Amino acid sequence: MANTSLCKEISKLNCFSLSEYLAEMGVDTTTITSLQSSQIDEKVRRTTVMNPLFIVPLNEKPKTSEKQVTYASNDMHYMKNWLKDHTPSPTNDTQIREFMEKTFNFRRFQIRTILRNATRIIQNYPRFIDFQLGSLITSEFLLIFPNLKQKFHSNFLNDYLLALIAYAKQEDRDFECPNDVLKALMLLLTTHPAIRKNRRISHKKIMERFIVFKKENEDLKNFISDKPSHLKQPFLVCIGTIIEPGAFYLVVDQYSIFCGNDVYNAFRNLYASFYTFFVEYPSFIRPFYEFFDEIIFQLENNEISDTNLEFVQKLSNIEVSSK
Repeated sequence: MANTSLCKEISKLNCFSLSEYLAEMGVDTTTITSLQSSQIDEKVRRTTVMNPLFIVPLNEKPKTSEKQVTYASNDMHYMKNWLKDHTPSPTNDTQIREFMEKTFNFRRFQIRTILRNATRIIQNYPRFIDFQLGSLITSEFLLIFPNLKQKFHSNFLNDYLLALIAYAKQEDRDFECPNDVLKALMLLLTTHPAIRKNRRISHKKIMERFIVFKKENEDLKNFISDKPSHLKQPFLVCIGTIIEPGAFYLVVDQYSIFCGNDVYNAFRNLYASFYTFFVEYPSFIRPFYEFFDEIIFQLENNEISDTNLEFVQKLSNIEVSSK
């Protein structure tokens, strides 16, 4: 049975015709009709935010000073191929950003129909992994949610850092960490009620789904190629320790993306990667990411869960003292 909802979404696109797109991709037109609606619907059901992940209407695309690009498939493929052939450099960087923005709708269409996993997305758009500390991953997220107003620093660090520290001390879960951002993130992960009540896996494996610490002399490439089975979704690797964190890498499938020494930049890329690469949250720490969906960034199409409402209320009632 054809996926009628998918075909309807495709028919709404004004940027290029479906048959032209499939022909240039070398895909037989029966590919679309062979997609089972149950597969697509299941993916939708398991995705935190539904509509914006797939196709963003052209009229919601951020305005630029450039003339509107003609969304013909030959133009899209020219820019896509240019992006594959040109690595970051002072000469290319401005053009890379421009072409990544102009191919956004085309790329989301591909991700919805053809590029069904992170590896295939990266193979077709390799600048995601080598451009300016992974910044294109976050840029893609901001194009998906162009109306995003909430900020990480103002909404999370300013509002919740001290409350999380006080709550962790009250629950005897505090630990030493001189980096406020890293500490706040790890405290949220270890104190969130929906995660704490899970007794099926160890604290270590819960934490590893967010971040893994490695010594400087350890082979990162070998670790990623042979990583444990529970590390299927994106996660961070920090070269260093909680006390002395060093370089951060975002791991997506078999790729490591250098994010610099700033944990804020690393986490921003990690969070955005689930949307950019159309990946599910790790089930055991899903409430951690949903806290950012619902409370911090207040993403569209998200209702605040009872668990998060109760947790926020509990944090707001904690007496905090300035550091």
